[in-house]
Amino acid sequence: MTEPPQPRCFHGVMSMSISDAEIFDRWLNKSGEYGGIVPPHLASKLMVGGRFVMKFLPTETCMQTIVRRIAPDEALALGTAVLAKLGELVPEDDIAPPRRVLKAVIGAGFLNMSPAIVRLEIVDRNAGECEFRISTLAKEGFIFKQNTAPKAVERVTSELRTLIGLYQ
Repeated sequence: MTEPPQPRCFHGVMSMSISDAEIFDRWLNKSGEYGGIVPPHLASKLMVGGRFVMKFLPTETCMQTIVRRIAPDEALALGTAVLAKLGELVPEDDIAPPRRVLKAVIGAGFLNMSPAIVRLEIVDRNAGECEFRISTLAKEGFIFKQNTAPKAVERVTSELRTLIGLYQ
């Protein structure tokens, strides 16, 4: 059995789409609400500072591809199940064949507390194979790197491999 390929990761400041920035904003607001440390009337004022800082943090991306013999509809169902189990699905319009795209926010990094945006693209290949293209986007600190994006890719790929193994 061959060793699975290592994910390709890229570091640096990257521009995010508006929707990705909004997703990070929502996650940041939720974490402030659930933290319970700050009273609710002060939380919104502090979140403005968090949003401001997040704009300047470097963005890390990581990608990995898995090719398996599986029907496209089963692949879409498995991808949806994996992302729903690991995090919160984000509505996406592009689920029409031959490329189906799912998006979610999952926790990764230290204790799975840092948000990572996962984009799972399912491409129908010939001969009954599907290609899972997993790409992640995460913000990293300037000093302490949590490797959030690679850890998010690893969480998704290991869960996908487990579920695919159960169905084959």
